[in-house]
Amino acid sequence: MEDFAAALCQAAQEQGLNLNRSLCQKFACHWQLLQQANQKFNLTAIRQPESAIVKHYLDCLLPAEKIAACQPDLAADIGSGGGFPGLILAALMPQCSFVLLESNAKKTAFLQQTAQAMDLTNVQALPLRAETAAKQKPFYRQFDLVTGRAVAHAGIFIEYAMPLLKPGGNLFLYKGPRAEEELQQAAPAINEFSAHIQEIWPYVLPPGEERRNLCHIVAGEICPAKYPRREGMAEKRPLCAIDESPPPSRP
Repeated sequence: MEDFAAALCQAAQEQGLNLNRSLCQKFACHWQLLQQANQKFNLTAIRQPESAIVKHYLDCLLPAEKIAACQPDLAADIGSGGGFPGLILAALMPQCSFVLLESNAKKTAFLQQTAQAMDLTNVQALPLRAETAAKQKPFYRQFDLVTGRAVAHAGIFIEYAMPLLKPGGNLFLYKGPRAEEELQQAAPAINEFSAHIQEIWPYVLPPGEERRNLCHIVAGEICPAKYPRREGMAEKRPLCAIDESPPPSRP
């Protein structure tokens, strides 16, 4: 675990990120538990720590300053899976309470147990789909921030997120090199919620071969009353036409 923490700190420093020893140890704890759980059920296709540092941890960390700048008090991470980016951002932003929404009960248990092992007191993992959570009064239009990584097409994810976000709340999507094209396709969904694209921020994973984008979308003042729709409708009847050609795969 110490070797992983040291390697991550060095890799982060090389990218201009200042991670203290405590944070690196928390992420090393996460990686160790992720590996153990991955033997029982699928959380990541990445097995090598060197690849995980770049493709998981740096991928989440490099644009994190953009997200933290919004200074949220309450955040939701949809489809948290192995904890990327939810647990990573929660460690970086201890002043913000994070709700990790993961419909798979085994993954939810992993997230909660790992948050405890990482000593993250600002995390609650719930076995809920986003649509179900948004139908509950404590969650409907209550979040300052919603995040997602490798979950769904932007046009689908926007429908997941908007009923959770406060008016003017911030949605951040971790996307690959085709982010601009994907957001163009998602325009009907963005317009449906009177949202707008604030920024598409490009970044590159070392050693400089993999392009990524952080997409920042701001929620509108009003969420139409028919949302959230019932579970699965966002995928079955999306608000926008979706290109069926597969995008570059994410780990």
